[in-house]
Amino acid sequence: MRNRTTLEHNGIEYIAGNLPIILVAPHGGTINPDSLPKLNDHGTDNGTYETIFLLKDSLVAQTNGYHPHVIINHLHPYKMLASQDSTEAAGTHPAAIQAWKDFHAYIDTAKTEVTNSWLKGHYFELHGNGHPEMWNEIGLGVSSTHLNGSDSLLRSRTSLSTIKNLCTIGGADFVEVVRGSTSLGGLLETRGWKSVPSPTYPGPGSGGYFMAGWNTYLHGSKYGGTIDATHLEAYWEFMTSTNRNQFSGDLAESILLFMEAHYGFDFECTGIYDNAMFGSIITHIDTMITNMPATTDGDNYDSPTTSEQTSLRAAVQNIIAADYCAANTAAALIDYQVVEFTDTTTSPGIKYYILERASGASTNYWGTFVYNPNPVRSKLFIQSPHPLNDLNTGQEGLDIFRYTGARAFYTSGAHRCNSTVSSTCDGTTTTC
Repeated sequence: MRNRTTLEHNGIEYIAGNLPIILVAPHGGTINPDSLPKLNDHGTDNGTYETIFLLKDSLVAQTNGYHPHVIINHLHPYKMLASQDSTEAAGTHPAAIQAWKDFHAYIDTAKTEVTNSWLKGHYFELHGNGHPEMWNEIGLGVSSTHLNGSDSLLRSRTSLSTIKNLCTIGGADFVEVVRGSTSLGGLLETRGWKSVPSPTYPGPGSGGYFMAGWNTYLHGSKYGGTIDATHLEAYWEFMTSTNRNQFSGDLAESILLFMEAHYGFDFECTGIYDNAMFGSIITHIDTMITNMPATTDGDNYDSPTTSEQTSLRAAVQNIIAADYCAANTAAALIDYQVVEFTDTTTSPGIKYYILERASGASTNYWGTFVYNPNPVRSKLFIQSPHPLNDLNTGQEGLDIFRYTGARAFYTSGAHRCNSTVSSTCDGTTTTC
């Protein structure tokens, strides 16, 4: 996990993170420099500045030290309105324009980092509202008219929403994401924070509701990309000093549950994400095969003990059962690790789980197991037991695994003649 990097320029602060979560507070600033002209009468979203930091801290605590990306505009909104295009936000003043550019450049940096590390993620922009309904308004680019209508009417807005990628390529159910029990509004409502849309309030009726802002459309997935976006208008009283600690903690928990439910992340097992890799699965495994002990009678290979076999078995069984956290725990007992590897040579990328020797391990050359959780051929398993001795069979086995969409691939971890201990197999051979 990398150290947090904090950048601040022209009143814009960026705290780099390593979660697929981007938190943005565009209207919480109070800095009012005389050098900048007053451009509008927009007030500060009181409490959003304090709440965004508490939300960050709660996410860190609930993920065992992992951090969201955070971007904050410290300038007062009437000096730079960061939620609008540059003309409305900054006018013609060079310093205000540069602050606006910095604000969006930091967001773009965070989006690139999330995309490179996680392939997908979510942007949450925090505002405050004072509508008489006293509820949180979860804006996803869907109007009150469509929220007040039927599920079929609501679904007609999928491709025009700020969560387009999640609910098209990502395969999530649009109605559930917008107003189901695992929607952000539904999860907040369960924790006592009145919200719309949600199961109790599927639409705002004639009540106050803000469907999305300029930033949400710009940085969400309506126009492309794999970062979706939520415009959260929290009710102002939820962010007062009396309530904000509890609200921030519940909002953090709701965000994590929302991400787990719809993006498939497992934030209770963040160790897997420490091991996450991206690139070519062919290159990754081929490098391992090339670098495995090849010396005849080198004795790098030691047969696993009974307890080590138990750990190996548990790791493989848990991978197949999709309990990657338990698999990684079992693997760590024998200097192995479970790697979540995304093959980015295809579009969209294909995710594999690899049981391999831990980085820095000096023993236990017991091979590599590659598992495809979404195989084309679920009953097809490919093995390459002699990847060095039988020329190119390791690479050939891997190619067959990848191009047939097989369920799993296994290759040994050392040359078949590396150990001086004879196997218990019947028969004789002159190979070694």
